[in-house]
Amino acid sequence: MAVSQGKQIPQSRFADDDGSGDPAVLAALLAAAEAPADVAAQALAVAQLSGSRVLVPVLAVLDELESSEDGRPREKNSHMSTAVVAGADGSTALLGFTSMDSLQAWEPSARPMPVTCREAAESTVGQGADALVVDVASAHRFVLSGTALKAVAQGWRLVRVDGELAWVNADSDAGA
Repeated sequence: MAVSQGKQIPQSRFADDDGSGDPAVLAALLAAAEAPADVAAQALAVAQLSGSRVLVPVLAVLDELESSEDGRPREKNSHMSTAVVAGADGSTALLGFTSMDSLQAWEPSARPMPVTCREAAESTVGQGADALVVDVASAHRFVLSGTALKAVAQGWRLVRVDGELAWVNADSDAGA
C-alpha cells in the first residue's frame, strides 16, 4: 500500500465524541420544555446549547432514476443534503440533534455531521431559515430562533456572570 508523504487528514474536533448528548445540555432543554413560559429556563437552555456540539442530519436525496437491464428502477444520481423542515405557517428550520439516539429516533437513515451550535446557527441563518430546531422528535424539543439564533450565529454565547446571564462574544479580544 502506497502512503502519500506530507499529506494528512486533519483530525476531527470531535474525535473523542461517542454520539452521546451532554447531560447539562439535555437537562437544560428538558427544563425549558417543561416550563415554556419560564424566561430563565429558556435562557439557560440557550446558554447550555450555545456552547455545545450538535449533530446536523445529512440525508441522501435522489436526483434521477434509471432502469436496470431487467427493467427495474435504480438510482442514477443523488446528492447529500441537510434537513430543512417547513412549518404550516411557511417558516423553515434546520434540524440539529444533541445525540445519535435523538437523531436516529427522528430518521434512522440520516448521517450525523458534528458541528458546534454556532456553526449550525450560522448555517441556519445563511440558508435563510427561521430557526434551528434541536431534538425535534423528543420531549425536550427546543427552538432557537430570532435574536438568540442570530447572536449564536455571530459567535455570541449566553453565559452566567455574577449570577446573571449575559451575552459575551468569544471572537472579541478581552484586552481591546
